[in-house]
Amino acid sequence: MRYDLTPLRNVLKSNGHPEKEIPPSLHVAGTNGKGSTVAFLVAGFTKLGFRIGAYTSPHVDDYNERIAVNGHPISKKIYASFYQKAVDMAGSTKLTEFEVITLAAILYFSQSSVDMVIWETGLGGRLDATNVITPNISVITPISLDHMDYLGKTVEAIAQEKAGIIKEGVPAFSSPQDYVVWEVLRKDALSKNTRLLKSNDLKKIPEQSVMKGDFQKVNRGLALAVGKFAMENYDMLGIKGSEKVRNQSTEAMEQLFNEGMDNASLFGRYQKINLNDCISVIDAAHNIDGLVSLFNAMLMDPEMSGDIDVVIGLSKPSDRREILERCVEFQTEWERDKNGRVRWNYCQFDDKLSWHFDAVKSYFIGVDVKSVDLDDAKSLPWIGQTVITGSIYFISHFSFLV
Repeated sequence: MRYDLTPLRNVLKSNGHPEKEIPPSLHVAGTNGKGSTVAFLVAGFTKLGFRIGAYTSPHVDDYNERIAVNGHPISKKIYASFYQKAVDMAGSTKLTEFEVITLAAILYFSQSSVDMVIWETGLGGRLDATNVITPNISVITPISLDHMDYLGKTVEAIAQEKAGIIKEGVPAFSSPQDYVVWEVLRKDALSKNTRLLKSNDLKKIPEQSVMKGDFQKVNRGLALAVGKFAMENYDMLGIKGSEKVRNQSTEAMEQLFNEGMDNASLFGRYQKINLNDCISVIDAAHNIDGLVSLFNAMLMDPEMSGDIDVVIGLSKPSDRREILERCVEFQTEWERDKNGRVRWNYCQFDDKLSWHFDAVKSYFIGVDVKSVDLDDAKSLPWIGQTVITGSIYFISHFSFLV
């Protein structure tokens, strides 16, 4: 991993700046909720009749998933073609894998017929490879401590990195944030002659929504605020295809946008599956805030109660101590509120990527935790309700369940 945009900028400059040829764009950064917010935005705009491109990461099964149109990944053949074009364009310049894939996405969308592209940052914002684009709207999801080895040791420092996607004079939106985070974002926006607009959390997630979980009120609320702003400013934003909705009322467009968001889906976001005739859950909770959101959703879920197995796999350098201490607290809450036991299973799913069992077991203070290898975990030996959680790299091994 390299945290420096200079090599990629040089490649773009020496090849005529293809990043300036992409359609109008939204740029999304944040700690939690980026993927869900992008999924809501794609589904909402698609329902309105637009062709919406998206660049997201990481993938679940294959790299071509990272570049999609209207929620459908481009083919592996097309992906391979544009990846090779990016490699050839880089020439002797050494780019990281993520930079090459980002360049491939830029080349693809600069030649495509989509009306808008939504870009999700990979890590941070200011020096993320996606930040070579100039968006028409910058979007920031909830910010908390994560990737501190790269982004900073305090939430203020991390917020400053995320604020790097805010551009001079470009409208910017943020979900509600802690005060110190909001102040960092607000001041950064002010210094760039733009206003930071705050979204409102939804009061509740509609019953018919595919993506549930109380935490989605934040992400869907942010997507709706951005969507409404875009609906009212298509011409100013230069969005192609705006004639498709020009004759519709704002109320009609908002209704369609919400209908689209109802059908948004994303692997591993409090995703319920039927496992051994029991309602079980797959959720990507890769940091402490994500885990808290997952546990709160479970405690509020009327379909979940009694004994459960939790299977967790953590990637480095996540804060394993804080995460696992919260697991211990959750066990007490579950026993009290749901009248059941929690059986903990830790999976060291990758020798290089994941924390080893010996590095985590000491934090399960007062509770039993069992080590399970990936093959055993994928054989699904559990007989009751099961929750599979942790790093997206871990839960992606269970995509065959959905």
